[in-house]
Amino acid sequence: MTGSIYEGFSPRGQRALADLRVAFQQAGFYAEKERRTERSLRVYPERRWRYPLLNPELVRSRSDARLVVRQPSVVCPLYSDGDELIKRLLADFPRIEGCSYSAAPPRRAGRYFLHGYVTIPLRFIGESKTQRIAFDAMAPVLQALQLELSRAAL
Repeated sequence: MTGSIYEGFSPRGQRALADLRVAFQQAGFYAEKERRTERSLRVYPERRWRYPLLNPELVRSRSDARLVVRQPSVVCPLYSDGDELIKRLLADFPRIEGCSYSAAPPRRAGRYFLHGYVTIPLRFIGESKTQRIAFDAMAPVLQALQLELSRAAL
């Protein structure tokens, strides 16, 4: 396949997003990707339109005004429709081993409110030319995240 896993529009990026979608679904999330032109997923803790909404994407290490990512990771911005319960839940977000949560200054992003970012470092299997993401290694992290976020989706 051509392209990079970090280029959501490339064949490799599309394949990586499809595999990431399966990992979220196996952890109990509702996950979808509607268009080939999307470079992230739409993920809900339990079912569609039950917030918080996550938009996970694969990123290289980076440092920008929004977030510092020190290694290749899945970065999940967390959005809601302004629900106060979700705001309180995320204000007291517990530590989950294998991921980190970074609160964002509350701001409106289109019709959604951005609350923060969950970052899950990637693990890889294989040699550099045939390397692939170890999505199975993310299962415990995603299951713990789903359990925590589903508390707000009730």
